[in-house]
Parts: sequence; structure tokens; C-alpha cells
Amino acid sequence: MSVTRTGGKLESIGETGAASLTVPRKDLHGFRDDRDGDGEVAVVGDAIFAGSMGGGLVSYADAIHNNRDKILSLPDDTILCPGHGPLTSVGEEKLHNPFFPDLQKN
Repeated sequence: MSVTRTGGKLESIGETGAASLTVPRKDLHGFRDDRDGDGEVAVVGDAIFAGSMGGGLVSYADAIHNNRDKILSLPDDTILCPGHGPLTSVGEEKLHNPFFPDLQKN
């Protein structure tokens, strides 16, 4: 198994399609996986919840920016596994999360 690191941070593991991304929140790291090729699953911890924002040790502005740029930029069919509450998807959050009204399609 090969492990790719950039700046000391894990980026990918072998040919699994699994990778990590830095999510500066209480849990510090997210993890996404596309092993079966049927779409990605992102374990996002407390960064974002279904229909809400997570808690963390960053400012509100940084949290919004981080979630928009690192999580909601993933493909719409990416399943999000938050640290609390039900599973959701990037597409679902773009449509219904009140913290990102600019991403909602009319």
C-alpha cells in the first residue's frame, strides 16, 4: 500500500481512492472515500450537519468559507457523514441548508 503525503498531511492511500482533507474544526480532519467507484463518501465530523453548521474552534466566517470551499465543492452526489445526526449529501445541503442560501437553486 502506498501512502501519499503533502506537507506532512495524508492525501491518499494506495489505489483505494481514499483521501483526507483538512477541515479546521473540532475534529480537525475529514476523510473522503470513493473505493467502489459509485461516488464519494465524506466523513466530515463536526464541520457541517444536515441542514445546519457544526461547532468548532474557528470564526463563523472561517467556518462558512471552509465548508463552502472544502465540502460543498465536492460532487453533489457525495454522501456526507456528519459527527451528529443523519447522513446527507452535498447536493441536499446546497438545496436546503439555510447557512448557504447563495447555493440554493431556484
